Amino acid sequence: MLQDVWDHVTHNYSIRAEREAHILAGISMGGFGAFNLGIRHRDAFGVVAGIYPPLNLRWMDSHGNPRANFDPRCWGWRTTFDAPREVVARLGALAIRQGDLIQPVFGDGDAAAAEIMAANPIELVDRTRLRNGDLQMFVAYAGNDEFNVDAQVESFLYLCKHRGIGITVAYSPTGRHNAATAVQFAPALVEWLSQRLSTCGPCGPAAPTGSVRPQMLP
Repeated sequence: MLQDVWDHVTHNYSIRAEREAHILAGISMGGFGAFNLGIRHRDAFGVVAGIYPPLNLRWMDSHGNPRANFDPRCWGWRTTFDAPREVVARLGALAIRQGDLIQPVFGDGDAAAAEIMAANPIELVDRTRLRNGDLQMFVAYAGNDEFNVDAQVESFLYLCKHRGIGITVAYSPTGRHNAATAVQFAPALVEWLSQRLSTCGPCGPAAPTGSVRPQMLP
């Protein structure tokens, strides 16, 4: 993404040079990817947005329940991902299991835990020393999310609030982790993006690829 796609786009199209004109956005795990890459590549991207993005894959309460609602007084950190049969969501009669989601991306066991800790957006906030104004962020999430993404998002928002980092939030108390809820959030996202893109300068010639490739933050 940050090599092949970036190089192709900057090589072949007239791209605005300022990072504020470069947006990463996604839905669900695409939103996870947008925040993961956006936080780590702030030299290249100034705007990130996610619709029900899992922003804290390690959320669980202090009793070890990853399905619990977010409560800052009862906050734990998940350290193991070695139960591939664990049900992480039910979509009607369909059970989505941990192995369906975690293993293809992160592997399993201790290796998966290490990869998730390294990529987890909530942990990247402190690891990359994110400060207010470094990155414009939009999060939309639903109160009846089948994957308990609402607890993940709320833990991320809580941490950012106590770090003094501002985030624009859209919330549907009755929404679910589905296309209908994503469509419901679309107008707010488009409006938010339009306000930011309207402040960007005119397009210029494509910048030399070698000088603009994003640099990886630790």
